[in-house]
Amino acid sequence: MIKVMIVEDDKLVRKNLINKLNWDNYGMSVVAEAKNGEKALEELNKVDVDLMITDLAMPIMSGIDLIRKVRKLYPNIFVVVLTLHQDFEYIQEVMRLGAIDYIAKVELDDQTTDSTLLRIQHRIEKEISKYRSSSDEHMRIEDSIILLANKPIQTSNQLLSIISEQRIIKINDEIIVIKTNKQNQSLKIDNIISTPRAFDQLLIVRVNNQMENWNTWKQKLSEHKNSLLFYELNEENKIQVKDIDQLIFPALENDLYMKEIKTQLLSMEWIKDKEHLEELLLKVKNVRLNKLQINDLILVTINECSRVYSDFLSNTMQRNHIFHFWNDIEKQMRNMQHVISTSLYSQSVSVEANQCILEAISIIGKNLDAPLTANDVANQVNMSRSYFSICFKNITGHTFNEYIRIMRINKAKNYLSFTNLKIGTIAENVGYKDIRYFSNVFRQSTGLLPTEYRKRYMKY
Repeated sequence: MIKVMIVEDDKLVRKNLINKLNWDNYGMSVVAEAKNGEKALEELNKVDVDLMITDLAMPIMSGIDLIRKVRKLYPNIFVVVLTLHQDFEYIQEVMRLGAIDYIAKVELDDQTTDSTLLRIQHRIEKEISKYRSSSDEHMRIEDSIILLANKPIQTSNQLLSIISEQRIIKINDEIIVIKTNKQNQSLKIDNIISTPRAFDQLLIVRVNNQMENWNTWKQKLSEHKNSLLFYELNEENKIQVKDIDQLIFPALENDLYMKEIKTQLLSMEWIKDKEHLEELLLKVKNVRLNKLQINDLILVTINECSRVYSDFLSNTMQRNHIFHFWNDIEKQMRNMQHVISTSLYSQSVSVEANQCILEAISIIGKNLDAPLTANDVANQVNMSRSYFSICFKNITGHTFNEYIRIMRINKAKNYLSFTNLKIGTIAENVGYKDIRYFSNVFRQSTGLLPTEYRKRYMKY
């Protein structure tokens, strides 16, 4: 709340100002009043004030003398002049003394009071958000708080009262630096966090040591603000506090890393054990792919998992879902790994055998259009043909050939439902060179010919 003092020698005018204006609607509250400049200075020694509205023509100490003293003693207090004068040069002189606005007493009727307070509020916001740039590449920032938000930061109402006495460096509408000191930094952070509905997403960055090359830092923060919010916040904690040296920025070799990470995700090696997945998640997080890149990559991974492990995943995955925070992606990946591994895990065989069958299922899912034999796949996962067949039946509930047939028919169903590919092309894509043989196998499994199935279930 912006704390206001009214200074006016006419008691009726003063009381009328206090009672008539809708202060609360604009985040303001009158906390003090005085009948002249001398009394005003006495009150300022007792009460914290953010905004002083003062008349100019007063006995004992004039408004102009009061402004001079206040600007010297309390430079962080905003001053608005209350005057009968509307002479341009007179007003300019008052503004040069440091007043941010003036109110002509003739304005104060029922129709204009709200617009007057709104104008003053906007003036204060403009002053507090002034961009103080520096061409000095070696400008130093220390003992500061940097606010990075997902939307323009509105410095008004409760937030305005929290930071109004601080120096503000505005990088852009969504990033500001608040100059503080070591003594009140923690209190300021607590007050900002507790401000109701002020922010949707906010990363508060503490700066306690000197930051040289400030222009370079400004550029990094501006370029990677969205990435910082994506990786540092989460759905449960949309406001977080970090030290400046904890921030991780995207790797320069972003495209190269993305190809490597995509290969590792789609290899599905991470399905086999939690440790492998955690190592991969940490690696991906540290590369700091942007939100669009990582969402695309995870969507491709989810779709591939759906294709390969469709019988085990059912509806546990958020397909075509936009992940707003990295934490959500971690949850989804861990959930997929858990569902797939526990669905296929068998206590009657060793952990190593379970992992080998998981790998075999992945190999099958990626090669349904090619000839597949139990012997070939067993060799690829380093198991003997006989032991592989036993473990495969134990874990999946199907023999190797039964499982191949089920997977091929399921994939054919998807093609028939969601594409307009010709039946012959679909047959080849699922490993059947003979279209008639494919049609017979399909009918045995579904009770329908491929053409009949498409007419009944097509969705494109």
